[in-house]
Amino acid sequence: MNSNGHNQDTFPSGQVNLNNRLRRLWSQLAMWRRDYLVSLASGYGDLQLIEDKLYHVTQDFGNVFETFFGVVFANRMEYYFTVQASILNEIANAINMGNQEAADTATRRLYENVDDMSAYLASINPYWNEVNLRSLFYEYYRETVLEIINILAGNQEEAIRIYQTLEDYVLEIADYLTRGFVEFFT
Repeated sequence: MNSNGHNQDTFPSGQVNLNNRLRRLWSQLAMWRRDYLVSLASGYGDLQLIEDKLYHVTQDFGNVFETFFGVVFANRMEYYFTVQASILNEIANAINMGNQEAADTATRRLYENVDDMSAYLASINPYWNEVNLRSLFYEYYRETVLEIINILAGNQEEAIRIYQTLEDYVLEIADYLTRGFVEFFT
């Protein structure tokens, strides 16, 4: 404790705010994706409205990255996230229509996008390891695709279990990214 009675081992508020912001954005991606899937499966809800919410989250990611790395980097990250959101919607729609070939093709494109994004992040910040990033993102998107499959098949119990796993993955990704930001800028 210092003379003011505060613990000297506390985290600076900026770091906590950044981590909270990234955790919130990743959680929103998972939540709005799930809302899209449930609406697609049930025919209830406005898919365009939900897509707009998803794309708004991708813009928010861009805003976070812009604060630290500038507009060019932010635009590229926003592009990656937007493409991923779009591809996941393609996968869901292909599965919903029973078109496995289209779903498989879109899934390959999703992982190619993740590979590119992981390499790009690692090239900008040495505290973000490309292999670690790819592993985190692959785990997240593998579970997301499984969630798509289970929701559209009406297997709600398994879909809920998967979503709970996704909640853990998004926090892990946000924490990893936060550590990279903090290490790079301190």
